[in-house]
Amino acid sequence: MDFWRPKYHEYLNSEGDVDIIGSTFQRSRILRELEPETYQLSFEV
Repeated sequence: MDFWRPKYHEYLNSEGDVDIIGSTFQRSRILRELEPETYQLSFEV
């Protein structure tokens, strides 16, 4: 199922990056690094 992961990241990042005090982060990275369980669960749905 990992072949779908790039498409999943495209979906998560489709609304653009998140800017926090001048630093920019991809939404997929925020979810993956701060909530790994939620990231995995939402990917599997």
